[in-house]
Amino acid sequence: MRKIINKKSFILLITFILIALIIVVIGLCIKKEEFRDVVYYKGKTYVNLEYNMDIFTYGFNGNDYYEEDIIHPINNEKWDVVYFNGDLFVIENQVDEAKEYYANDKNYEWFIVFDKDDTELSVPITITKNELEYLYSMDDMDRNETMTFEDIKQFASITKISKDKLVYSIISLAHYKDSWYWKTEIMDDNQEDDYEYIIKLPESLNKKIFELLDAL
Repeated sequence: MRKIINKKSFILLITFILIALIIVVIGLCIKKEEFRDVVYYKGKTYVNLEYNMDIFTYGFNGNDYYEEDIIHPINNEKWDVVYFNGDLFVIENQVDEAKEYYANDKNYEWFIVFDKDDTELSVPITITKNELEYLYSMDDMDRNETMTFEDIKQFASITKISKDKLVYSIISLAHYKDSWYWKTEIMDDNQEDDYEYIIKLPESLNKKIFELLDAL
């Protein structure tokens, strides 16, 4: 009798383990699907287009109005892509290639956009490899300098637009004192007034921006 009970217990234990493994596998699959952030349109699966994690803010380069909670197909020569609630989704068999494309700065055109006389003036600019490396390292630099909104002489931005015109990316700049600075959008909580941390652009890039501004 004792051996029979042990055998039944063993079979029951194995059954519980198998059920637990199945539940775990199903859970992982669901989490993976959720992590992929997918949408379904006309029987096809589209995966969220993820961008580089850097100081630039990336988004869809379009001015058309699209209704919320409705999937909208986007005309693009390179990818099968749709727009949904502020994000772009690329068909799953193209999404890895698309991510690689938009992660490469060689696939973008660069501009300085000046705020001048209540208008925006966009001017092409060439940014060197060293300047790019500096820009991408600014987020890791010490934040020691601050300014207030009243200190800003002029606003501008560095903008890059993908060569297929689908994606744009931007960082905000401020002319403060005699230089251009990256506006970190991070406030100094240790001061009573609204002081924002800023980081000065490299001298070579500062010079280019002032020259472009003077030529307008």
